Amino acid sequence: MKKIFLLLVLPFISSFAFAECKTSNVYDEIACYEKELKSNKTKLNQTYQKLYNTMDEEGKKILETSQKNWLLYKNSHCDELVSYLSSSV
Repeated sequence: MKKIFLLLVLPFISSFAFAECKTSNVYDEIACYEKELKSNKTKLNQTYQKLYNTMDEEGKKILETSQKNWLLYKNSHCDELVSYLSSSV
């Protein structure tokens, strides 16, 4: 399972690390980061599909379940973080 996680996350991390979005204009930076995010999501989805297509039915079910659980966890914690950050401003 660790190998699957690394396979899915590594392209995202490695390409994000090289993002060159530092400018003097915050709006240009936001646009740059949004472009990078879109590109990274595409790469991540392509990697996920490659992995998914190599698995048997049991592996696919496990991957789908873990993906759903990850999304539930991520969304609940991101909502909490956004609430916390917006209340402390």
